[in-house]
Amino acid sequence: MKLAVAYCRVSTDKEEQKKSIKEQKAQWQEFFNETGTKPAKVGLFYKRDGTKESLAGGIYADEGISGTSLRNRQAFNQMIEDAKHKKFDMIYVEDTSRFSRSLEDGLKTIKDLRQLGIGVYFRKEGWDTLSQDKDFEFQLRVSIAEEESRLKSQRLKWAMNRLHKKGGWNGAAPFGYDVEKSFLKINEDEAEIVKLIYDLYINQGHGLGKIARYLNAEKIPTKTGVQWSQTQISSILDNKLYNGEQRQHTVESNDLTRQTQIEIPEDEHIVFNFDHLKIIDDETFRLTELERKRRNKCYSR
Repeated sequence: MKLAVAYCRVSTDKEEQKKSIKEQKAQWQEFFNETGTKPAKVGLFYKRDGTKESLAGGIYADEGISGTSLRNRQAFNQMIEDAKHKKFDMIYVEDTSRFSRSLEDGLKTIKDLRQLGIGVYFRKEGWDTLSQDKDFEFQLRVSIAEEESRLKSQRLKWAMNRLHKKGGWNGAAPFGYDVEKSFLKINEDEAEIVKLIYDLYINQGHGLGKIARYLNAEKIPTKTGVQWSQTQISSILDNKLYNGEQRQHTVESNDLTRQTQIEIPEDEHIVFNFDHLKIIDDETFRLTELERKRRNKCYSR
């Protein structure tokens, strides 16, 4: 008997998130039972927080991952790797947009799987990819999904641009700050650690590694709970935000499906100087910049 797996993906769309991975998994297991399909003894659940766990019953699932690129779809990539080792014979997916929103990635993957003798069955459309008869329809449907993603990205860029021009902040808060109603505010506890880092560097002459080791030894937590590193310390010492300069619109996506970015010219950056976000005073920040240049020049020799 042929073995099958099912692929699930919950994107970042709020409407799609109403249908949880757990519900999709149960539906596919019910589908397998009703159709007499035997699930392969493989599977993976990749969560949006970056953790993953093995899944039984032939279910591969990505949570909170966009379908416009294969780069971060770890469960999908593992499924394709398992396909190369012939661990199953058929992949079931709800529809073409769940499989891919990139024509380039989707078509290549379909052809690679076909060479392995593995088809992809789209339940909503009611056909599989083992023959080439449906290649045109597949390309058409994925192209539509790709265009929808592009338009959504354009709307998001417009919204983010409006927010930036108001002095708002999108994304995660840097260490030393919190985001409240789309605006940065100082996190007083973390701000003390930022001041300590500058003091250790400029007044006590510590290097980046020594500062990181000190913070780890004192069990001072980072924003994400990982260990302090030289890279993190360097980023804090170089970030003008701690001196009140909030700079945004510095990069922009230029290819949604490949998730590549281009740098925005400096004169097009959106810059605000906020005294209420200043953690490090002007003189300390100026001296730190001079010391950074001095040490970098010294070490380069």
